[in-house]
Amino acid sequence: MSPVCDDLGVFANVTGVEARPSPALVMAMMRRVVRMGRVRAPVACRSHYTNTKDDWVETTRGHSRPGVLNKTAKTGMAVLNDPLLNKGLAFPMHERDRLGIRGLLPPTVDENLEKQKNRLMKRIRALPNNLLRFATLNSLQDRNEVLFYRILCTAALRRDSEAGLTVLLRRQPERACSCDLWVHDAAFWCVRPRLILSTDTPTVGLGALNYGELFRRPRGLFFSANDRGAMISMAYNWPREDVQIAVITDGSRILGLGDLGVNGMAIPIGKLSLYCAIAGIHPSRTLPVFLDVGTDNKELLTRAGYLGIKQKRLRGDEYFAVLDECIQALKNRWPHILLQFEDFNNENAIPVLQRYRDEILCFNDDIQGTGAVCVAGVIGALRSIGHNSPSALCDQRIVIAGAGTAGIGIAESLAFAMESFGLSYDKALRNLTLVDQYGALGAGRQQYASAQGPFLHDGPIADGASLLDTVRTLKPHILIGVTGISGLFSEDVVREMSKHHERPIIFPLSNPTANTECTAPDALAWTNGTAIYASGSPFDPVAMPDGRVVEVNQANNMYTFPGLGLGALIANAKLVTRGMLLAASLELAEQVPQERLDRGLIFPDLDTIRGVTQSIAVKVVRAAQDDQVARTPLPEDDDVIRAVVEHESWDPHYAAIVPQT
Repeated sequence: MSPVCDDLGVFANVTGVEARPSPALVMAMMRRVVRMGRVRAPVACRSHYTNTKDDWVETTRGHSRPGVLNKTAKTGMAVLNDPLLNKGLAFPMHERDRLGIRGLLPPTVDENLEKQKNRLMKRIRALPNNLLRFATLNSLQDRNEVLFYRILCTAALRRDSEAGLTVLLRRQPERACSCDLWVHDAAFWCVRPRLILSTDTPTVGLGALNYGELFRRPRGLFFSANDRGAMISMAYNWPREDVQIAVITDGSRILGLGDLGVNGMAIPIGKLSLYCAIAGIHPSRTLPVFLDVGTDNKELLTRAGYLGIKQKRLRGDEYFAVLDECIQALKNRWPHILLQFEDFNNENAIPVLQRYRDEILCFNDDIQGTGAVCVAGVIGALRSIGHNSPSALCDQRIVIAGAGTAGIGIAESLAFAMESFGLSYDKALRNLTLVDQYGALGAGRQQYASAQGPFLHDGPIADGASLLDTVRTLKPHILIGVTGISGLFSEDVVREMSKHHERPIIFPLSNPTANTECTAPDALAWTNGTAIYASGSPFDPVAMPDGRVVEVNQANNMYTFPGLGLGALIANAKLVTRGMLLAASLELAEQVPQERLDRGLIFPDLDTIRGVTQSIAVKVVRAAQDDQVARTPLPEDDDVIRAVVEHESWDPHYAAIVPQT
């Protein structure tokens, strides 16, 4: 038994097995192991260092928690220009004196974080359009990260009725355009069930398309094909020493907008904002990364204000040579960093994941995150209709429309879940039928991607069969869509589902709303309100002719990836395993209370998202232990791990700042 386990055993013997170790005791035990040199310090007990050329800022876990000191060598305007230190008018007079900023601010010192938050939100509400609100929130993140995340966390946790960010992004009733992955830096869609954006184009779409015009200051690392041979040294230009998680994209498939080149940097920034707001990871430990290998967007190549390199995208060996050097540079600077791949196109997404997933700590949210949340949603849907055991999944026939990145990810996740519940992998594959633009995938298919190969099996449906014929023949219990083709789930298809099953499960997951395979009102109308429906984009509750109001589920990756990432970091995992992903799915499904299931709601209330994320992180740590990829020597005890997770979670508050001596 390791020393930490010995100490915990003594603790249990003294206090009784039902007692829960305090976070302080857990941290003391973990520090003991680290001091012995047995392992790299885990997230929860390492001090955090901010490294700049002329400055070291040491911060313990929870950079801005009350009572935690921030030490800095910066003085004067350098303090005010650091978004991790800046408090605006909330600096007390004694801090102004010792940091050399007295006189650099108006004399008012009676503001606190809550007053700042309320004043800023009032100002944002008064702005005339969503693009200005987007720019204002972006500017705030660059100026004062604690205040930025206070607003974000307040909205996420609904701490007051006026705090929800829905009031910041006003609804346009004449043509409400729902947003899921259409985000303020991908952040604000997730913390409310619905953020209604502008009339014609989702606000972040405008922001991304006009990235050059809106650009004010850099955030993240930009590697390009022109930097070959220099990337390892470039990684050391980033001023933070203790980066733990990076989100990386090449901009080749940004939301529903396609290839946006360097404008896609908004996505890594936003995903990491979610890690901070929902998983409680301190922003200084996050790193947005953009890999610029060119763009095939002709409009961007001719635009004067485009900030990326103006060349056609690299492909094949040239592409992977640049990507390999980028990954090597990140791993060389931060050996235990978690990499999350985002918005890579279908040509590269699966090959990139296959190239790295058995070598480094990484995952692809579009493939594995989507698969994880879909497994949770299916299990939740089965629970809502009386199948309380997750193993009921093994008895379901499932049709997935879309055989690209997301479709393959969902199919692989479902097959692994079925195998985990006792079904052979071959039988699990036979429960899954994929349909692409050429029809159903069958054994007769001549040309197909390698990742599609396992799903080309003999069966009752012929290769190339239409979606309607596939549904008629297979009579699936579950229909999932990730095609981006609006209206693909026609009335005939949905009614065919309803004809064979009292409660058909229908998941049109494409984003944005304009691209969804079937809207909530249509699906519920065509099934007389019996469908268990979950969409990728949010929908309003649907009023049925009999007077019922049916609430609509949203299957959103933000339910899984923050907890998955947090758990991987707490465990100091070597890899992200399929077991860790399944653990996230099962715990997410378990977090839905029965009263919600009785109403047909298959995901937790967003009010509880932070607690749900912590619970997922605990199970991910346990799965990492079971799969023998965890390097943090934690006991295999949920209560102890939960204490560590809670202790690690950062909550945005202003901390005292003192000069570095």
